[in-house]
Amino acid sequence: MEKSNKVERSEVWNNIYEVLARLDLKEVKGDSLDRPSAATEIEQAVEKLLPIHSSVSGSLRFSEREVDFAYLCGVFNTSGIDGLHNEVQRLKELGKEPHHIIEACRKQ
Repeated sequence: MEKSNKVERSEVWNNIYEVLARLDLKEVKGDSLDRPSAATEIEQAVEKLLPIHSSVSGSLRFSEREVDFAYLCGVFNTSGIDGLHNEVQRLKELGKEPHHIIEACRKQ
């Protein structure tokens, strides 16, 4: 997780990376996004949304659809359309939506 560069990461980044680390990704040659870079991109997207949501009663709250969208964007960015298809199939088999996974991670 980029520890060799001694980069300090936020708790949000670490949580995103944990989810991305569970994805079954194939090794690809050429230009592709790695997990640390994807985690950084998702973290930056979340930070852009913070001012929008933090003004509501002082707490951060995203809708289930927003969480699902962010999760699926992260899957697509890290593993492409085939990986997104596989993840959607896996979620269907589990009977879960992405926000269920994120909520379970938050409770840990």
